[in-house]
Amino acid sequence: YVAMVDAGTVEVVRDRGIEVVSAADLIQRFTAVLDDDQLASPRFAGPRLPAAVEAASKECRARVLAGDSLNEYELQQYLLQQVEAIGLTSPDQPIVAVNGHAADPHYAPGPEGSSPIVRGDWLLIDVWAKQPGSEDNVFADMTGTEQVDSDVPDHRVGVFKTVIGARDAAVDLVQGRYAAGEEVRGFEADKACREVLVNAGYGDAVQHRTGHSITSEIHGSGANLDDFESHDERLLMRRTCFSVEPGIYLEDDFGVRSEVDILVPSDGRPGVTGRKQTAMILLLVDDPQYR
Repeated sequence: YVAMVDAGTVEVVRDRGIEVVSAADLIQRFTAVLDDDQLASPRFAGPRLPAAVEAASKECRARVLAGDSLNEYELQQYLLQQVEAIGLTSPDQPIVAVNGHAADPHYAPGPEGSSPIVRGDWLLIDVWAKQPGSEDNVFADMTGTEQVDSDVPDHRVGVFKTVIGARDAAVDLVQGRYAAGEEVRGFEADKACREVLVNAGYGDAVQHRTGHSITSEIHGSGANLDDFESHDERLLMRRTCFSVEPGIYLEDDFGVRSEVDILVPSDGRPGVTGRKQTAMILLLVDDPQYR
């Protein structure tokens, strides 16, 4: 991710009895470990960002119940307004995707060609933002999925629960290792997460690693939760932040991704900076259990 050396050069050095050791963790200390001000910024943005997503959900619910037209792009723009209203800023357009579009991890709606949002649709929202002011402030990044109706097909419920279980498996591994005073590396968290997806029969529906480093860049240069796109042996260090965001993507049908950010403090237990989605948000249901 940072630099490469020719394999032949490495072999020549090793032939002279010298052990070659990756500098990745050393470099990570300078590029991904957060200072005190940076540690405070995701604690500011993380708890606030879910409020913007909830406001967008309520707007979607009101428009659908009223029979008003609404499409992905319009909801995306409304969401951006809410991000600014809660005191955050985002340099990019959020992902707002329904049904088959949610099965594309990189889909982004535009003013032309966005799908309408109607009853029975499956909706995925992914948004990232940070506290304005300093360029060094750290991002918060979250993804949630929800059904735009109260009648959820069983197969959607099953996929949703599988993704939630995979996400929590990675979080539990990181927290458990730190509680035991043990090291944990990026590829290990990815494996713990992806094993849940594979064991549930969704291995072919995985399209990306479990998570990425987060710094003042949304994709930082620290350790990623990755044994899928690459084998990341870097440590998940103290004073770093990273996402946990497994996904299942069923082409032309729907996709589920659930994302939280983990902040590893100077001491103590790594924790989720924002809100962890535990149940589907059924937009047309007022029952508190869905909130």
